[in-house]
Amino acid sequence: MDDGLLILTLFFTMAMAAITFGVARRWSWMQIAASSSVFVVVFAIVYLSLL
Repeated sequence: MDDGLLILTLFFTMAMAAITFGVARRWSWMQIAASSSVFVVVFAIVYLSLL
């Protein structure tokens, strides 16, 4: 499997998990969006440091 595809699959799985978690906790969409964007930034930093 291609590295990029693996990363993308992992990313989408984590994003779905974050959204599901937010909905389960009855967060507002703003809170879900904020936590998702924080996750995206952390993910990007980790990904770039592994390159």
